[in-house]
This record gives sequence, structure tokens and C-alpha cells, in this order.
Amino acid sequence: MRSTLLFNHDWLFCADNVGDTTADDAFQSVTLPHTNKVFPHHNFDESEYQFISTYRKHFTLPEPLQGRRVYLDFDGAMIATTVTVNGHTFEEHRGGYTPFSFDITDILHASGDNLLTVHVDSTERKDIPPYGHVIDYLLFGGIYRDVWLRYVDPVHIHDVFARPVDVLSPSRKLEVDVRLHNQGVSPVRPTISVLLNSGVQQPDGRVATITEQTLTLTVPPGEMSTATLTLDGLGDIALWSPENPALYGLGSPCNCRTAV
Repeated sequence: MRSTLLFNHDWLFCADNVGDTTADDAFQSVTLPHTNKVFPHHNFDESEYQFISTYRKHFTLPEPLQGRRVYLDFDGAMIATTVTVNGHTFEEHRGGYTPFSFDITDILHASGDNLLTVHVDSTERKDIPPYGHVIDYLLFGGIYRDVWLRYVDPVHIHDVFARPVDVLSPSRKLEVDVRLHNQGVSPVRPTISVLLNSGVQQPDGRVATITEQTLTLTVPPGEMSTATLTLDGLGDIALWSPENPALYGLGSPCNCRTAV
């Protein structure tokens, strides 16, 4: 069973590049999202936020593993991020606007304390856009978006991409790529269902389904496979515009992602 837990509370912050041997009392308590330095609206030097800072979090698992994998998801940190869990350091993530994740299952302590350390490099680096060229805006620094702890079954949805086709034609349709990750030891044949709904909640809390498509595929162990499902017959779908901001929902018949 998949569950997604908000991981924003009980962090520690140090405005310096320090290691795991530094005592907790060198840090201050913070809650994410967080900026590495607070500025007035004007009259400040942009170099003041360009430094490497350290975030730390002690945690025990909020739910038992029960055979599931655990991912640490960052919605965004500015501008380069190095994550260490229980002494294991992952490859640096470069870029402040894209989310990133790490599978931390194999290095977790199933019971007892886990130590999460995040070094955020907020300096201007020519190897990370938009630096390396002429720019006219500031990026600031810190873990400025939410962080999540995500539990998933060994076979789970890795990502979903929806692609509209022939939008201006009466035969317009929607192609949906669903990529599955099999982290188990045996091949599996899961069935994927995707539905398009009206996006409007009815008085009983339900949302009307417009169309639905189902597909079965094989996913070898340790690999990813992509299922492409086509939702057609969408000629009556209203096109979005500022005057008519029509919004539809894409999902599955079951609520497999739950945020708490």
C-alpha cells in the first residue's frame, strides 16, 4: 500500500557547511519550506545568500516497512543538493526547479534513529542553469519546497505523463504513459487503468468519469516498463482558455496515492 507523508517538521538548520560530527546545538530548529537567509524587500547584497548550508533531521520510521520501498522526495531546493542518510551520500542533484527522489530503503534503520543530512549549495555555479550566462533575476537559497517520505510496494507507478493529441480536431484524444517499476525478484503482469474525469465534484463527493482505458503489461524484475493508454472520443471536451478555464482530472479507479 502506497502512502505519502509530509516530512517538513523537526528539521535543524546551520548556515554553514558542517558534517555529521557537528553537535545538534550548533543548529537552529526550522520547519520547511525554508530560506537560508531572510532579506528585506530591497537594498541587500545578493552574495549574502550564496553559501553552502546544512539541514539535518533525526527521524524514526512513521510506518513499518511491511515489504515496501521508501523514497525521500524533494519538491525543490535551491540550487544544488547533496543528501546523506545514515552515512550514505547520494549523487548531487543539480538544479533548483526540478523535484528529485532517492530510494533510501536499504540504508534505513527499521527501528531506532535515522540521520538525514542535506547540504544545499546556493552559490552561483556555471554548471547549473541559469548561471553561466547573463541573467536578470535572483535564485536565493534553501529547501524552499516540501519534502515527503513515500512508501510504495516493490511494484509501483514510477511516473505518469499525459500527452494531448490533435487538440483542435473533433477526434482529439489523450495518450497517457504510465511507467511501472518492478523492484521485486520476479516478473509481474499488472493491469493499469486510467480514467479522465470531469474535474467537478458532485454533492456526494464523487467526480463523474468521462472515459476510462485499461491495459495489462509484463514488467521484468529490476526493470521499468511503460504502458501507453489512449483515451479517445473526447470531441466534446471543452478546450481551456482564460475565458473558459475548463479543468479535467486524470487518475485511476483507486486512490493509490494518499497524502497525510
